[in-house]
Amino acid sequence: MAGTTSRLAGFLATELAPTPGRGRATLRIVAASVLATILVMGFHVPEGHWAIMTIFTVSQADAGASLRRGVQRVLGTILGGSAGIVLVNVFADQPWIRLPLFGTLGAVGLFLFRTTTAPYVGFLAGITGLMVVAAARGPDPSGAIVLGLWRIALIAASVLLAVGAQLLLWPDDPEEELLAEIGARVDAAAQAVRRCVGGTPRADAPPPSALVESGLVRHLDLLANAEARYPSLRLRHVEQITLIGAVEHLLTGALALERAAAGVAGPMPPPTVARLAALGADCDRLRDALVARRPPAAARATERPTDEAVAMSRATGLLPAVLEMERALGEMEGALGFLGNPRLGPDVSPARLRSPLDAPAAG
Repeated sequence: MAGTTSRLAGFLATELAPTPGRGRATLRIVAASVLATILVMGFHVPEGHWAIMTIFTVSQADAGASLRRGVQRVLGTILGGSAGIVLVNVFADQPWIRLPLFGTLGAVGLFLFRTTTAPYVGFLAGITGLMVVAAARGPDPSGAIVLGLWRIALIAASVLLAVGAQLLLWPDDPEEELLAEIGARVDAAAQAVRRCVGGTPRADAPPPSALVESGLVRHLDLLANAEARYPSLRLRHVEQITLIGAVEHLLTGALALERAAAGVAGPMPPPTVARLAALGADCDRLRDALVARRPPAAARATERPTDEAVAMSRATGLLPAVLEMERALGEMEGALGFLGNPRLGPDVSPARLRSPLDAPAAG
């Protein structure tokens, strides 16, 4: 019992702790909810709670995620509402047909929920269709039709309010979040290399909590959200996927490097120090490019000790991690070229560019 209570207390402390952006998110939801309440109360709209539920559902972590969820919610509601209205109209006086189709509609929604790349569309379509069909009373389909039409109208209007608040009121840009988190991971790798050079590697220390929480899956979600908000980013999808994967390999190699360096007795040999110093300089150079949103500067022409020299200096255990990090840095440098290739056409002026990622060069 005590363990459960402590875990619950820790969960609540984490969830209720001040976090960056929480105030903005709260104000966006409040503004959209107040406006929706005014419209519902002013025009005496029935089932007004659907609008508030939709605003909370659509208000996601960033503007791109909210836009994706809003589009899926409207699409699912229209599909399910239309299917339900057609079903009760065609079979209004034939309940022996309508009831089996009622179950079939739910089964189709669950099937789409489990098998499609946009499961929320199938889930909401099934729920909406079931709600409309269940509202039919006897041979009179008017109640179900009214319910379906009001649901479609309310969901569409409240999605417009919620997405508008997310895009216009202090928006959280998924593209900026993605680049910032990638830069933080590169900086963490650079710090790990510097600790190894200084002789203070952390063999058993876990990575920072922020880096644990923002992993590969989160970065892929941020990329999808950024492409939903800025469709032109899809032209650079391959480069950004390469960048995300390379950063994960870089950080994994940095953690392995620290564990291996902890097993090296005595001071780090000079050839190994020189190789690690060059590796750290490359990490800093690419991190600076991400922070400044510009292509990486040219690497300094320095002679790096060879693999044989590092192995002969009692640092053979470090070589796999060093080689992995160098390979990942090479992939990153090749993928960061999009930062310096804005597309300047008659429809996109430099003043309107949200960031270099939003304006890739023509293929």
